[in-house]
Amino acid sequence: MTPTGTVQSDYKYSFYRGEKCKHCGLAVPVFGLGYLAESGGGEFEEKGLRSTDNVTSKKLNKFYLDGDKEALNYFVERFVLLYEERFKGDINFDYVGIVPSHEKGDYNPNLAELGRALAERLGITFKLNLIERTRTTQEQHKINNKSDRIANVKDSMKVNGDVKDKNILIVDNTVVTGAHALEIFEKLRDAGAKWIVFFCIALGNKAKKDDFDLNPSANIKASEIITKWNWPKVDQQARLLHKAEQKHEDLPKANPV
Repeated sequence: MTPTGTVQSDYKYSFYRGEKCKHCGLAVPVFGLGYLAESGGGEFEEKGLRSTDNVTSKKLNKFYLDGDKEALNYFVERFVLLYEERFKGDINFDYVGIVPSHEKGDYNPNLAELGRALAERLGITFKLNLIERTRTTQEQHKINNKSDRIANVKDSMKVNGDVKDKNILIVDNTVVTGAHALEIFEKLRDAGAKWIVFFCIALGNKAKKDDFDLNPSANIKASEIITKWNWPKVDQQARLLHKAEQKHEDLPKANPV
């Protein structure tokens, strides 16, 4: 149910971006609730821009910068809906964690509250320090080049605790270039984690054309999405299949790239 005071036609929609890990070839699955406003840039990518007409970005500002409880509850409800539609009965998570702040050993308290609230709603154990920043890095929004962003966070985090054969859900505020997701994915895979999934409030809009919109009417579970839909290079048959599922048409199964 949409929280009181919110009237959103896209409330039930989410978006999927599955960029492949260059080392293992597996998709790094990121599920977002919306996109950063196209007018945004610089600091907005990570912390929000206060003058924007983008609904997701406005609520992100209020939540991440100001700790607004209504925005927090809005995002929790939408994440719960995403989980129930795509993950329930398919991928059962053992732990929920969050992406740490850029400073060593630090976490954004509002993001921590979101992760904790979501975990409580889903009945999953929340581990604040599951992913720990081991050295202070430069803030990502101050770096424009993707390869430099990846280098900036390389080997800057560690996994705490035993995650062997565990399914992990990591929550973040934004995913722009995916540098943090790629690094955390590799660390968790090296530690023996099984399913590793990222939930974010907003995706960067530059790669929007290669993402998949998850219409609630498309009856497909997360494990199938992750194994079939590879970003950014998805074969044409897969795209046709996705469009057909949105329209309840019948097409042959697609082979992933």
